[in-house]
Amino acid sequence: MDSRIDLSIGKKASQYEQMIQIAKLYYVEDMSQQQIADRVNMSRSNISRILKSCKELGIVEIRIHEASLRSFEIKKKRINRFGISSVVITPRVEDREASAENAGIAAARYVENVLTDNMSVGIGWGSSVYKMVKAFTPAALNNVQIIQLMGGTRIKEAYKDGVQLTLDFAEKAGGTPYILNAPLLVTTRQVRDLFIEEGGIKDQLEMTKKIDVALVTLGTNDPEYNAMVRANFMTPEQSKELYDAGLYAHILGQHIDIRGKIGDTELNDRVVGININTFKKIPLKIGIVVGEHKVKPIVSALMGGFLDTLITDEPTAFAVEDYAAKHGLYKPF
Repeated sequence: MDSRIDLSIGKKASQYEQMIQIAKLYYVEDMSQQQIADRVNMSRSNISRILKSCKELGIVEIRIHEASLRSFEIKKKRINRFGISSVVITPRVEDREASAENAGIAAARYVENVLTDNMSVGIGWGSSVYKMVKAFTPAALNNVQIIQLMGGTRIKEAYKDGVQLTLDFAEKAGGTPYILNAPLLVTTRQVRDLFIEEGGIKDQLEMTKKIDVALVTLGTNDPEYNAMVRANFMTPEQSKELYDAGLYAHILGQHIDIRGKIGDTELNDRVVGININTFKKIPLKIGIVVGEHKVKPIVSALMGGFLDTLITDEPTAFAVEDYAAKHGLYKPF
C-alpha cells in the first residue's frame, strides 16, 4: 500500500496545511511522534506515514552538511587552544568569493538564532559583515538597537561602510540605527579627543558600554590586502611598516600583534570609535573572517580575547590551526 497521501484535485488544502503543521512539530519543535499524535488526535502510525509523505512530496528536505573530520577536530582544538565559546566552519569550495558568501550565510543563520528583543547590537564594517547582513532574514524584533562601533570610512564600496551596514541591518532586524557621525581616523590624538567629547558622539560611545552582541571582521596589515589602505587611511608604506613590526592585524581600527596586544603606534590614538577595552567586555563578540591572508589576524584576535565566536571556512581554519601549532601559540584559560 502506498503511504503517500493523496493530494489530487478535490482534496482540501487543509490536508496539506496539516502536513506542514505536523512536519514543523516533529522537525522544528522536536516533538516525538507520540506527542504529536496526542496533540492532533491521530494514531502514531498515521503520524509516521504523514512524515514519510512530507519527505516524498518535498515538504521536508533533509540536508546533511558535510564537513571533514579535520573540521570537527579543528573546532575542538580551537576551543581548547584559545578558549572561545564557538567555532563555525563552512565547507571548502574552490571559488574564493563563493566561500566568503557561504561564511556570510552561516553567520546570518548564527546571528538569527542569537538575537532577541531588547538587545543592543554593535556592528563594524567590511565585506564579511556586509555578506552577513545581506543574507540575514528580515525579522520583527522589539526594542533592538543597532550601534555603529567605529567612525565611517572612505571606501568606494559604500555599502560595506559602517554607516550603511548599520542602516541596512537595523532595517532587516526591525531595530533602531545609531550612526557614529565621525571619520574612522583623524589627524591627531588631540583631534580624536575633541571628537569623542562632542555631545552626540560621546552619547553613542557611552551606549557601546551596554552592547550585548558585536558583529565584526578582522583586517590585515599586509599592504596587498589592507582595507585601510584602500580607504586611504594609510599608505601602503605605512601598512608595510606595521606588518614588518609584527602588527599583523587591525580590529575596529586598532592595530594588534600576534599575541593580541595593542600596538605601540600613534595610529591607534587617532581612531574614533568604541574603546578597545570596552569592546573586549561585550558578552558575545562574533567575528566573520575568511581568507588565508587573514590567518595571522585571526590568531592575533583569538590570542587577545577579541572574539567569542569565529565563523570562517575550512581552508582558513586549517591554516590557522597549522600556524598556531607551528608557532606554539595558545591562550591559557
